[in-house]
Amino acid sequence: MSISNRKLEHLEITLYERVEGFSSTLLEDVKLVHQALPGFDFSDVELSTALFGKKVDAPIVISGMTGGSPELEIINRRLAELASKFRIAIGVGSQRAAIEREDLRGASRWSGRSQRTSRSSVTSGRHK
Repeated sequence: MSISNRKLEHLEITLYERVEGFSSTLLEDVKLVHQALPGFDFSDVELSTALFGKKVDAPIVISGMTGGSPELEIINRRLAELASKFRIAIGVGSQRAAIEREDLRGASRWSGRSQRTSRSSVTSGRHK
């Protein structure tokens, strides 16, 4: 099976097959106790941080998982657009596919566009 078909098959499995785990995470046994913080202003919460030397607006990373198939490029483009819009990190998956086949290098093209957009919003003075 080709790399391209294998990546497409991964997505199809998650869409059409039962992929949930069979064991519990035990989170059903966790009870969170509410502890109000009166007088605390939500605008004082700062989520931005540095990740690998780059500033992101929140400690969230979109994992790269859909590269390697031309049919999945729209998903990569949308993920990159969301990462850019919310200034969060995105991983680039399927490096093996991109190394082995030049025609499967679309994911890095979209992530590069997202990275350029993020840099321009930082230099425009949007952030402190």
